[in-house]
Amino acid sequence: MSSPTTQNASNKRLIIVQIVTAIIAVIAVVISAILALQEPILMTPSLTPTPLASSLLRYGFDNGTMGWVPQTHSGDQAVIDVQQQTKFGQSSLELQVELVGKDAQKSKGEVFVNLSSNPPLGLVPPLDLNGRLITMRVYIPSEAIGNSGSPNGIQIFVTDTSDRSQYGVWWNLTPDNTDKWTTVTLLPSPKTSPTEDQRGASTSTGFDPSNIKIVGLKIGAASTFDKAFMGSIWIDGVSWP
Repeated sequence: MSSPTTQNASNKRLIIVQIVTAIIAVIAVVISAILALQEPILMTPSLTPTPLASSLLRYGFDNGTMGWVPQTHSGDQAVIDVQQQTKFGQSSLELQVELVGKDAQKSKGEVFVNLSSNPPLGLVPPLDLNGRLITMRVYIPSEAIGNSGSPNGIQIFVTDTSDRSQYGVWWNLTPDNTDKWTTVTLLPSPKTSPTEDQRGASTSTGFDPSNIKIVGLKIGAASTFDKAFMGSIWIDGVSWP
Protein backbone atom coordinates (compact mmCIF):
# COMPACT_ATOMS: atom_id res chain seq x y z
CA MET A 1 0.00 0.00 0.00
CA SER A 2 1.51 3.39 -1.07
CA SER A 3 2.19 6.08 1.43
CA PRO A 4 0.30 9.42 1.51
CA THR A 5 3.47 11.15 0.37
CA THR A 6 3.72 8.97 -2.75
CA GLN A 7 0.02 9.52 -3.60
CA ASN A 8 0.39 13.28 -3.28
CA ALA A 9 3.36 13.24 -5.64
CA SER A 10 1.40 11.22 -8.20
CA ASN A 11 -1.55 13.61 -8.01
CA LYS A 12 0.75 16.59 -8.51
CA ARG A 13 2.33 14.98 -11.57
CA LEU A 14 -1.16 14.24 -13.03
CA ILE A 15 -2.24 17.84 -12.48
CA ILE A 16 0.95 19.12 -14.10
CA VAL A 17 0.41 16.85 -17.13
CA GLN A 18 -3.19 18.08 -17.50
CA ILE A 19 -2.10 21.71 -17.29
CA VAL A 20 0.67 21.20 -19.86
CA THR A 21 -1.78 19.40 -22.19
CA ALA A 22 -4.28 22.24 -21.91
CA ILE A 23 -1.57 24.83 -22.61
CA ILE A 24 -0.43 22.91 -25.72
CA ALA A 25 -4.04 22.72 -26.98
CA VAL A 26 -4.49 26.48 -26.53
CA ILE A 27 -1.22 27.20 -28.34
CA ALA A 28 -2.29 24.95 -31.22
CA VAL A 29 -5.60 26.81 -31.57
CA VAL A 30 -3.83 30.19 -31.57
CA ILE A 31 -1.31 29.05 -34.21
CA SER A 32 -4.12 27.71 -36.43
CA ALA A 33 -5.98 31.01 -36.18
CA ILE A 34 -2.87 33.00 -37.14
CA LEU A 35 -2.18 30.76 -40.13
CA ALA A 36 -5.80 31.07 -41.27
CA LEU A 37 -5.51 34.84 -41.31
CA GLN A 38 -2.37 34.66 -43.43
CA GLU A 39 -3.74 32.22 -46.05
CA PRO A 40 -6.39 33.00 -48.68
CA ILE A 41 -9.86 31.68 -47.92
CA LEU A 42 -10.99 29.04 -50.40
CA MET A 43 -14.75 29.08 -51.00
CA THR A 44 -16.38 25.77 -51.76
CA PRO A 45 -18.80 26.23 -54.67
CA SER A 46 -22.41 25.42 -53.91
CA LEU A 47 -24.08 22.54 -55.69
CA THR A 48 -26.54 24.97 -57.30
CA PRO A 49 -24.88 28.18 -58.58
CA THR A 50 -26.59 31.42 -57.70
CA PRO A 51 -28.29 32.71 -60.87
CA LEU A 52 -27.08 36.05 -62.18
CA ALA A 53 -29.60 38.80 -62.85
CA SER A 54 -30.33 38.76 -66.58
CA SER A 55 -32.55 41.82 -66.66
CA LEU A 56 -32.52 45.33 -65.28
CA LEU A 57 -35.56 47.15 -64.04
CA ARG A 58 -36.28 50.00 -66.45
CA TYR A 59 -39.70 51.16 -65.25
CA GLY A 60 -40.88 50.38 -61.73
CA PHE A 61 -43.30 53.32 -61.40
CA ASP A 62 -42.02 54.34 -57.98
CA ASN A 63 -41.77 57.90 -59.32
CA GLY A 64 -45.17 58.32 -60.94
CA THR A 65 -46.22 57.26 -64.43
CA MET A 66 -42.67 57.75 -65.79
CA GLY A 67 -43.98 59.03 -69.13
CA TRP A 68 -46.31 56.14 -69.95
CA VAL A 69 -49.46 57.37 -71.69
CA PRO A 70 -52.56 55.90 -73.39
CA GLN A 71 -52.61 55.53 -77.15
CA THR A 72 -54.92 58.07 -78.80
CA HIS A 73 -54.78 56.77 -82.39
CA SER A 74 -58.12 55.96 -83.96
CA GLY A 75 -59.08 52.36 -83.25
CA ASP A 76 -56.77 51.97 -80.23
CA GLN A 77 -58.58 53.91 -77.54
CA ALA A 78 -59.64 51.28 -75.00
CA VAL A 79 -57.08 52.56 -72.47
CA ILE A 80 -58.53 55.88 -71.36
CA ASP A 81 -56.16 56.94 -68.58
CA VAL A 82 -53.11 55.91 -66.55
CA GLN A 83 -51.93 56.78 -63.06
CA GLN A 84 -49.45 55.59 -60.48
CA GLN A 85 -51.14 53.30 -58.02
CA THR A 86 -50.22 50.97 -55.20
CA LYS A 87 -51.26 47.40 -55.91
CA PHE A 88 -50.73 44.92 -53.07
CA GLY A 89 -48.15 47.13 -51.39
CA GLN A 90 -46.04 48.01 -54.42
CA SER A 91 -46.03 50.92 -56.83
CA SER A 92 -47.41 50.10 -60.26
CA LEU A 93 -49.07 51.73 -63.24
CA GLU A 94 -52.86 51.53 -63.22
CA LEU A 95 -54.55 51.49 -66.62
CA GLN A 96 -58.19 52.51 -66.71
CA VAL A 97 -59.74 50.42 -69.45
CA GLU A 98 -62.98 50.53 -71.40
CA LEU A 99 -62.70 47.44 -73.60
CA VAL A 100 -65.81 47.22 -75.77
CA GLY A 101 -66.21 44.25 -78.07
CA LYS A 102 -66.84 44.95 -81.76
CA ASP A 103 -66.41 48.69 -81.18
CA ALA A 104 -64.39 50.51 -83.84
CA GLN A 105 -62.56 52.67 -81.30
CA LYS A 106 -62.47 50.63 -78.10
CA SER A 107 -62.13 47.00 -79.10
CA LYS A 108 -58.42 47.42 -78.38
CA GLY A 109 -56.15 49.87 -76.64
CA GLU A 110 -52.51 50.55 -75.87
CA VAL A 111 -50.30 52.18 -73.29
CA PHE A 112 -46.69 53.09 -74.10
CA VAL A 113 -43.64 55.15 -73.27
CA ASN A 114 -41.73 57.24 -75.80
CA LEU A 115 -38.10 56.56 -74.98
CA SER A 116 -37.00 59.78 -76.67
CA SER A 117 -38.69 61.90 -74.02
CA ASN A 118 -38.72 59.46 -71.09
CA PRO A 119 -35.74 57.11 -71.41
CA PRO A 120 -34.75 54.68 -68.66
CA LEU A 121 -32.14 56.05 -66.29
CA GLY A 122 -28.69 56.09 -67.84
CA LEU A 123 -29.77 55.10 -71.36
CA VAL A 124 -29.70 57.24 -74.50
CA PRO A 125 -32.40 56.46 -77.10
CA PRO A 126 -32.98 55.06 -79.60
CA LEU A 127 -32.17 51.74 -77.96
CA ASP A 128 -30.76 48.57 -79.43
CA LEU A 129 -33.16 45.92 -78.11
CA ASN A 130 -32.38 43.30 -80.71
CA GLY A 131 -32.34 39.95 -78.92
CA ARG A 132 -32.97 41.55 -75.53
CA LEU A 133 -35.88 39.92 -73.73
CA ILE A 134 -38.42 42.51 -72.56
CA THR A 135 -40.44 41.38 -69.56
CA MET A 136 -43.45 43.06 -68.02
CA ARG A 137 -45.52 42.08 -65.01
CA VAL A 138 -49.26 42.52 -65.45
CA TYR A 139 -52.25 42.15 -63.14
CA ILE A 140 -55.58 41.71 -64.90
CA PRO A 141 -58.88 40.82 -63.21
CA SER A 142 -60.59 37.70 -64.46
CA GLU A 143 -63.59 39.79 -65.55
CA ALA A 144 -61.47 40.88 -68.52
CA ILE A 145 -61.17 37.34 -69.91
CA GLY A 146 -64.34 37.60 -71.98
CA ASN A 147 -65.34 34.36 -73.68
CA SER A 148 -63.29 31.44 -72.37
CA GLY A 149 -63.35 29.70 -75.74
CA SER A 150 -62.00 32.77 -77.52
CA PRO A 151 -60.56 34.99 -74.80
CA ASN A 152 -59.36 38.57 -74.88
CA GLY A 153 -55.60 39.06 -74.65
CA ILE A 154 -52.53 41.25 -74.33
CA GLN A 155 -49.30 41.82 -76.27
CA ILE A 156 -46.06 43.68 -75.66
CA PHE A 157 -44.99 45.79 -78.62
CA VAL A 158 -42.07 47.97 -79.69
CA THR A 159 -41.75 50.62 -82.40
CA ASP A 160 -38.59 51.75 -84.17
CA THR A 161 -37.55 55.27 -85.19
CA SER A 162 -39.26 54.81 -88.57
CA ASP A 163 -42.63 53.98 -86.93
CA ARG A 164 -42.41 50.30 -87.83
CA SER A 165 -43.64 48.00 -85.09
CA GLN A 166 -43.29 44.50 -83.78
CA TYR A 167 -46.04 42.92 -81.68
CA GLY A 168 -45.22 39.91 -79.57
CA VAL A 169 -47.28 36.76 -79.20
CA TRP A 170 -50.90 37.12 -78.12
CA TRP A 171 -51.24 36.16 -74.47
CA ASN A 172 -54.76 34.78 -73.97
CA LEU A 173 -56.37 35.83 -70.71
CA THR A 174 -57.32 32.74 -68.71
CA PRO A 175 -58.16 31.83 -65.11
CA ASP A 176 -54.52 30.74 -64.75
CA ASN A 177 -53.01 34.17 -65.49
CA THR A 178 -55.63 36.59 -64.17
CA ASP A 179 -56.35 37.83 -60.65
CA LYS A 180 -52.61 37.67 -59.97
CA TRP A 181 -49.32 39.11 -61.20
CA THR A 182 -48.21 37.40 -64.42
CA THR A 183 -45.09 37.97 -66.52
CA VAL A 184 -45.37 38.52 -70.29
CA THR A 185 -42.43 38.84 -72.65
CA LEU A 186 -41.23 39.96 -76.07
CA LEU A 187 -37.88 39.19 -77.69
CA PRO A 188 -37.39 41.86 -80.39
CA SER A 189 -35.93 40.55 -83.65
CA PRO A 190 -35.86 41.62 -87.32
CA LYS A 191 -38.84 39.42 -88.15
CA THR A 192 -41.47 37.21 -86.54
CA SER A 193 -40.82 33.48 -86.58
CA PRO A 194 -43.46 31.10 -88.00
CA THR A 195 -44.19 29.81 -84.49
CA GLU A 196 -44.71 33.34 -83.17
CA ASP A 197 -46.84 34.19 -86.18
CA GLN A 198 -49.16 31.31 -85.33
CA ARG A 199 -49.56 32.81 -81.86
CA GLY A 200 -50.63 36.21 -83.12
CA ALA A 201 -47.27 37.99 -83.34
CA SER A 202 -46.53 40.34 -86.23
CA THR A 203 -43.70 42.50 -87.56
CA SER A 204 -43.78 45.44 -89.96
CA THR A 205 -41.63 45.09 -93.08
CA GLY A 206 -38.22 46.65 -92.49
CA PHE A 207 -38.63 46.79 -88.70
CA ASP A 208 -35.31 47.60 -87.01
CA PRO A 209 -34.99 46.22 -83.46
CA SER A 210 -31.70 48.08 -82.99
CA ASN A 211 -33.39 51.50 -83.13
CA ILE A 212 -36.33 51.31 -80.71
CA LYS A 213 -38.12 54.45 -79.58
CA ILE A 214 -41.35 53.05 -78.08
CA VAL A 215 -42.16 50.21 -75.69
CA GLY A 216 -45.75 49.43 -74.82
CA LEU A 217 -48.55 47.01 -73.99
CA LYS A 218 -51.70 46.29 -75.98
CA ILE A 219 -54.97 44.84 -74.72
CA GLY A 220 -57.49 43.63 -77.27
CA ALA A 221 -60.91 42.05 -77.44
CA ALA A 222 -61.37 38.75 -79.25
CA SER A 223 -63.50 38.82 -82.39
CA THR A 224 -66.30 36.99 -80.54
CA PHE A 225 -66.36 39.36 -77.56
CA ASP A 226 -69.61 41.34 -77.75
CA LYS A 227 -69.73 42.79 -74.25
CA ALA A 228 -67.58 45.29 -72.36
CA PHE A 229 -64.96 45.27 -69.65
CA MET A 230 -64.87 48.48 -67.63
CA GLY A 231 -62.17 48.44 -65.00
CA SER A 232 -58.46 48.62 -64.25
CA ILE A 233 -55.43 46.55 -65.08
CA TRP A 234 -51.93 47.11 -63.73
CA ILE A 235 -48.39 46.83 -65.10
CA ASP A 236 -45.09 46.86 -63.25
CA GLY A 237 -41.49 45.72 -63.45
CA VAL A 238 -40.76 46.58 -67.09
CA SER A 239 -37.28 45.13 -67.60
CA TRP A 240 -34.69 44.10 -70.16
CA PRO A 241 -30.94 43.31 -70.09
